[in-house]
Amino acid sequence: MSILNDLVRDVASLLFPPRCAVCGEPLTRGERTVCTLCRATAPLTGYWREADNPVVRRCWGMVPVCQASGFLFFVRASGWRWLIHGFKYRGAWRTAREMGAWYGRYLRESGLYDDVEVVVPLPLHPFKRCRRGYNQSEYIAEGIAAQLGVEVDRRSVRRKLSPCSGSRASRSTMPLDPSCGGACTRCSAA
Repeated sequence: MSILNDLVRDVASLLFPPRCAVCGEPLTRGERTVCTLCRATAPLTGYWREADNPVVRRCWGMVPVCQASGFLFFVRASGWRWLIHGFKYRGAWRTAREMGAWYGRYLRESGLYDDVEVVVPLPLHPFKRCRRGYNQSEYIAEGIAAQLGVEVDRRSVRRKLSPCSGSRASRSTMPLDPSCGGACTRCSAA
């Protein structure tokens, strides 16, 4: 059966070759989602190697975090922007999971994230989730969690306000405190 699967995959690759989600060039055997050249030249932050980085500092005072990091720098006129827009707006959720796994490998190798217990994706407003059909951050979280060997916790953070874009949204996500059993005003309102 494996020979038949390989044959079907090879014929499909001849007719519809898989392409790099960043540059659009055909992928070679063994490459997934992003070609080797684009991976080698990716605008990676390297923040996963630093305990004190700009992402952690940005979270101070908003939510209690032990570690935080960013994967890629945003480059406006690049294929990386199109890759992100693909899984954010065009239904390319498999790309989101693959990018999460790539990032998760870096997090695992850094050693700073060895004590992570869960990965928490940020929720979308229910209107946006309904319109898109999925939450891209859940797929990214699944990829990261698979590499770290932990679970994805989809219940600890809930969206309360603002169906507008995340870049313009108010800070409307709050971590719920499971120790209170829903008795505090913050958790009972959620």
